[in-house]
Order: sequence, then C-alpha cells, then structure tokens
Amino acid sequence: MDFLNFKAITQTGNFKTPSENENIEYKEASWKLPKSFWETVSSFANTLGGIIVLGIAEDKSKHEFSITSVDNVEDIETQIFNDNNNISCLNRPVIQNNDVQISVFQNKTIIQVIIHPEPFNTRPITAFGKAYIRTGDGDRVTTKEQLKYFTVESQNEIDTHLLPSTYTIEDLDAENIKEYRKIIDKKGIISTNSQLSDQEFLYSIGVFRKDRLSNSNEYHLTDAMSLS
Repeated sequence: MDFLNFKAITQTGNFKTPSENENIEYKEASWKLPKSFWETVSSFANTLGGIIVLGIAEDKSKHEFSITSVDNVEDIETQIFNDNNNISCLNRPVIQNNDVQISVFQNKTIIQVIIHPEPFNTRPITAFGKAYIRTGDGDRVTTKEQLKYFTVESQNEIDTHLLPSTYTIEDLDAENIKEYRKIIDKKGIISTNSQLSDQEFLYSIGVFRKDRLSNSNEYHLTDAMSLS
C-alpha cells in the first residue's frame, strides 16, 4: 500500500477521485485529531487495511473533496503516536513511524497514515473498547458473530508454529486456497477482497506469520495449513 500522490490527483486542491472506499478515508483535522480517526484505524486493521488522509473535507452535495490543511501538525502527529500506544485508545499499537507521511500541497499540509491489515489470529483491534470493520466507505461496529469469529481465530495462535523457510506457498494446494476463500466470502463474516493475491490473503489470515525472533522479519508458513 502506497501513500497518495496529490500532485498527480489534483491541480487545484479539489478532486472527486479517488473517493472514499473500503481502503481510503478522508478526515478534516485542522487543530485536533477526530475520535473517528481511531474507529477507522480499527476498521482498516480488522479488514483489508487502508489509508487515512487528514486535512481533507468532503462536499457531499457535489460529491467532491478538497484539501483544507492540517494546521496543528506537530501536536496531531504526537497525538497519533501517543494514542497508538495508549491501551485505553487501542488495545494494541498498529502504527509504525514509516506508516505516517507529512506533505505540503499548495501551502496546505496533509498527513497520511497507512493502516496494515492485522492477521486474523491477532484480531480484533479495538478503539475505545469497540471493534470495527470496514464495509464500503464506512466504519461499522462488529456484530456478535464477527467478534466470536475473531476470538476463535486469536486462540488458534496458541496452536500454530512456524515451519522452516524452505516451505513456501508452492507447497499449498491452489484449489484448496480458492475454495477456502469462497467459503469465507459466502459466510459474509470477513471480506477477502478478490483483488488480493493468494499470498496476501494467506498473510491476512495468519497462514503465513512473521518470524519475530529473526532480524529478517520474513513471513513463514505455519503448521495450521495442510500441505499438498
């Protein structure tokens, strides 16, 4: 996921595309960070990830967006990282330094924050005690069924182990992966997004996990998935 290039998007500061969708959210944040920022962080982390752009206003009547600027940049950036590490805000931090970009367009400051999708077995990410998911261009509080699904998946973390790096996606049955994606989509619990590659999908559900004991931070196949 890359930061948006507003020099390529607009010449005037007004634009219609890209509009808000399941991976993009615009928010005004002139002098303070809106509480809804963390709801979107939760929803992106619990679904497919996305990018939040601060300093953008929406004119709903024209279906148009405009760059309005973030005026209190240093304080808002500090608040982002403070709240990111505040357990009363998020149940676990998800934003790293390189996930935040500050840029200036026509003397107006924009803050972009990339939120990566959490693996299924470490979800849900909660904001102020509630878990959200992204549907369309909005953030929705999770249903009881979705919360139950997250809880079951998080428990699976205990029973999975990393396999040697010699095992790759090539050792998995492509048809089994295809059928599993269909099952998850059909249940309607979590969107798997047809645009995701099989490898990205497997990363998102925890079939591949990052080796946090190694400096390489490489993803390894776990023993939770049957090999072909």
